[in-house]
Amino acid sequence: MALVAILHLVEALLIFVNGYHNATPMFFKHCSGKVVGGFALRKFWPMPAVALVGVVMVTSGADFQSVPMPEWWPIFQSTLDVPESHMLVHVLFPLVVALGYGDFVQTELPKTKARRSAGLLFLYSLVLLGLAVLANQHPIRSIFPVVFAPLGHELVIYLGQRREKVKTPVFHGEDGVMVLAVYPNSPAEQMGLEAGDVIRSINGIEIADLAALANQMSPWVIDPTLVVESQFRQPSRREIEYKGKIPPLGIVPAPHPGQGAYVRFKDGFLKSLWNKWKARRK
Repeated sequence: MALVAILHLVEALLIFVNGYHNATPMFFKHCSGKVVGGFALRKFWPMPAVALVGVVMVTSGADFQSVPMPEWWPIFQSTLDVPESHMLVHVLFPLVVALGYGDFVQTELPKTKARRSAGLLFLYSLVLLGLAVLANQHPIRSIFPVVFAPLGHELVIYLGQRREKVKTPVFHGEDGVMVLAVYPNSPAEQMGLEAGDVIRSINGIEIADLAALANQMSPWVIDPTLVVESQFRQPSRREIEYKGKIPPLGIVPAPHPGQGAYVRFKDGFLKSLWNKWKARRK
C-alpha cells in the first residue's frame, strides 16, 4: 500500500506538470441534452522503478555481510522472528511501472482541470501513505489502507466527474464563435488566440455565428482587426491586429446549437444493469 501511495504521488506530480499538454478537443453530449465542446486528457508515462524486497536466507556455512536498515526508516522495519543460521536480506528488485491518466473536461480549461485532479490525487496519496505507515507499526490496523486504497481512488474519480455534471459547460458557440482549439503555426496561433476566446467582430462587422465568420473571411481578408472576448483571462476584451491574409484562420470552433456529431459516454457495466432494472420496474 505504501508503494501504491508513492506511485500515485509521482502520478499527481506528473499530472500537475504535464497532464494538460496536448489535450484533444472533442464535442460531447452533455447531460442537459446540448452538444458542447470539451477536451479529452490522455497521458501515459512508462518509468523505471526499484522495489525493496525482504528475503530470509540461510547463512550457515556462508560468509554474508549486510547493512542493517536504519531505525528511522518508517516502512520497512521488519518484525519477523528470524531463526538462527538465517538472516533477513533486503534486495533491490527492478520494475517497469506504467502510470496513466485519463479524464475529460467541459467546464474549465484543461490546465485547471488537470491541476485540480492532481491536487485530489496528491491528498489521496498522502492519506494512503499515512495509513500504510500506521498499519506497519500496528498490524491490527492493516485493514484501513487495504479498504481505503480502492474506495479513496473511486472517490477521487467520482468528485472529478461530478463537477463536470454539476457545473455549466463553457465551450459552446451559441453567442459568437468560440475558439475550442488552435492549430499549430496557424494565423490563429500567431494572433494569440486561445481556448475560450470568442470572436466578436472582424473589421468592425459583428460575428454572430460560424456562418457569419465564414462569410466575412470569404474569399479572404487582408490585415484584419479582430475583437475577442474571454472569460479565462484579463482583460477579458482585447483587439487583435493581424498582418497577413486569412483564411485559413486555423481554429477548431466550439460546437454550434445544431451540431450533429458528438461523443457520448456510455454507462459502466454495473450502472447499465442498474438502469435496466429500474426501467423494468417502471
